[in-house]
Amino acid sequence: MTTEPTGPANDAEDPLGPSAPQPEPTGAPRTPGETEQPAGNIREEQGTHAAGTVPAAHSGGADEAEHDHRRPEDALQEPTSADG
Repeated sequence: MTTEPTGPANDAEDPLGPSAPQPEPTGAPRTPGETEQPAGNIREEQGTHAAGTVPAAHSGGADEAEHDHRRPEDALQEPTSADG
């Protein structure tokens, strides 16, 4: 059995040995929160609505049937009728 090293020797200046070359930077560094076209807030950037709200889905047209005057907000008062 031999005790000779099998890989390249590490010197005192480079104790971790040879490694892959690091790429050079290609432009100015980015800073956190920096975008090319900043949005007013995260919801605008993601295209979502405000937290805790429901997007508008009820237009309340005048030609609705007389017996069907339910609105999305009515589900808050009658939670069991939300699916039925």
